[in-house]
Amino acid sequence: MLEARHPALDFKMLTYVKSVDESKALNNIKEADGHYLRFGHAETGRIVHHIRNNIDNPKNTICIVSWQAPNTMGRRLADREPQVNIFGETHKRKCDVATIGGLSGHAGRICS
Repeated sequence: MLEARHPALDFKMLTYVKSVDESKALNNIKEADGHYLRFGHAETGRIVHHIRNNIDNPKNTICIVSWQAPNTMGRRLADREPQVNIFGETHKRKCDVATIGGLSGHAGRICS
């Protein structure tokens, strides 16, 4: 099955990581500038580990491409809070955070 890709997120320097092994291998990359694109709220799953392992590197950018619910780590990152709690520990955010609006699967308004 082909994966639908938004044209804004389909360029040569972007790699889609699909498997658990590919995702775990990202944790071994220390010197690269990281851009993590994620749909969701960054509350569970592998993305939480990636954020924890990269949030303190000013060379990294977390790019949020969807709406983030209030009181989630995704929302705190989108709001560029200086620190977030991950796995019960406080982590200072030294990385940049970028947001791209308009790609969310959530309705932007209620239509009648």
